Amino acid sequence: MMNAKLSDTDNIKQMNIDLRCLSNEHRLTIISFLKKRQFASVGDIADHTKISFKATSKHLLYLVKNGVLVSYYDGPFVMYSISLNLPELIKNVIFLL
Repeated sequence: MMNAKLSDTDNIKQMNIDLRCLSNEHRLTIISFLKKRQFASVGDIADHTKISFKATSKHLLYLVKNGVLVSYYDGPFVMYSISLNLPELIKNVIFLL
């Protein structure tokens, strides 16, 4: 269900952003991996998904910027996990992965 506080135009814009986040095979692979693993570093994600380190980093930054993932420091490593505050559309897709 759409957020009643947002206008139809705002809802459509947010849905467009959400769909773009999910419209890439590599991003879905990363999300699927993090769903199973809970959290991981960019190196672990790149190794497991067989996506180059550079491409993995770019996808992770995109997903963090759009609120799908969160990042935090664990010593010298940046760790990534799925955000707990997700739009319903993204929650439903992650459930299906």
